[in-house]
Amino acid sequence: MAKKTKLMMSGLALIIALFIFGVSLIMASQIRSENSLRVSERKFYVGKTILPDHVLYPILMVADRIILQSSFGNRKIYVQMRLADDRLYSSKVLINNDQEELALSTMTKAQKYLINAAQEFLNSDNQQESVKKDLLRSLENNSRELKKCKDNFERVDTSPIESLLVELDALIIKLNN
Repeated sequence: MAKKTKLMMSGLALIIALFIFGVSLIMASQIRSENSLRVSERKFYVGKTILPDHVLYPILMVADRIILQSSFGNRKIYVQMRLADDRLYSSKVLINNDQEELALSTMTKAQKYLINAAQEFLNSDNQQESVKKDLLRSLENNSRELKKCKDNFERVDTSPIESLLVELDALIIKLNN
């Protein structure tokens, strides 16, 4: 009987902990920063992809952060490349949905992931040629896509994109040498 009571108490403690965690996520997502949306401005929709304007996006961001923080070495570089690709795709959809401010913010986050991946590779003691090729391909692809997307903005100042392109080009040159 004592084991059953301990098990029930452990389960109850777990449920309470998950509840507190969930409330914390909701409260954190309500804090408005310069480039984020309030929960009341977020939407709920059913689709293939959860975009930054979705109600559940903060949960996705937490999951991405956990995956990133638990990754090391080349795996972390690949996770950052995937996150950059995901954010770039989301920003293109947001541009098409006439959400330019959010698209620009998402696009800059995408490039920051990629820049961090390149810097981690350059600082690594174990620079594998296959990782370098994949990273270069990702940098070049994102640079191309960024240039295409820049022309689709009508109302937003795209000077941050120019800065990111300069940094991406510098990293491509550095990786090629």
